[in-house]
Amino acid sequence: MPIGRAPTSVVVARALAGGTRRLAGAGKRVSRTAEDIHEIREHLEQANGQSSIEVLLNGLTHRRGAHRAPSTKADAARRLDGSASGHDWPRHG
Repeated sequence: MPIGRAPTSVVVARALAGGTRRLAGAGKRVSRTAEDIHEIREHLEQANGQSSIEVLLNGLTHRRGAHRAPSTKADAARRLDGSASGHDWPRHG
């Protein structure tokens, strides 16, 4: 059993060794996670039949309401006063 404190160089070397081990373990986990993500992406592409860029482009070119004609001021006014709803309810005001 050693008496006294260990030299500073020994303390620093042990701390660096422990940090290196933890860093190596974290690197392995990150590598496994990246492999898992790649594998999941491949499965999704096979299941969907489209690559991720194809899905993105499809979403951009087929947005909701893209098929509608541009609105006019008269259309907007009818929507605001409710006359475009098709209901014959009495209006108050």
